[in-house]
Amino acid sequence: MEKNRKGLTPAQRNFADEWLTDHNGTRAYIAAYPRVKKNETAKAAASRLLTCVNVAAYIQAKQAEISAMYNVTHQRTLREESYIAFANIGEAFRDGVLLAPDKLPETLQPAVRNFEIIDQADGSRKFKYRFWDKGKALERLSRYLGLFQKDDKQKSITLVELFSSLAAINPKLAEAVRKKMRERVMG
Repeated sequence: MEKNRKGLTPAQRNFADEWLTDHNGTRAYIAAYPRVKKNETAKAAASRLLTCVNVAAYIQAKQAEISAMYNVTHQRTLREESYIAFANIGEAFRDGVLLAPDKLPETLQPAVRNFEIIDQADGSRKFKYRFWDKGKALERLSRYLGLFQKDDKQKSITLVELFSSLAAINPKLAEAVRKKMRERVMG
């Protein structure tokens, strides 16, 4: 079989490119090797192919290229996740009125999953918002911070460590949380 300069056959490269679209090895293998019809066979073969040095290197290089192209960074990803995890629905209102999407604070906008603008008969508009799952975002951040062990026991973390991590991700949000906690503690 002919290999390209990266040491991949055309089918291996096709597999890797397909895998990059959704990280589904079984589907990618069947797309790259259409003679394979059984999911079990494709799953096992995909698993082996993903450990192949040349395939893994190609995937890693493509992921880095895509990350650079779209400015996907570790810090940016954590910041966006923190906006979802620490979203405060109260920020969506001003003087008891639900704000329009373009008037929402920058820290709340990423938490909005989708919205609907409803035109009223009197010419006014109403807004409906759906937010991303805050619990899932908190869980993902907790796992990132190492709050869960493999045996599902929680690791203790001091408030200082928590605020330091949060401040590294989003200093403004860390200060707002710190202020709220002080208010609650002080009465």
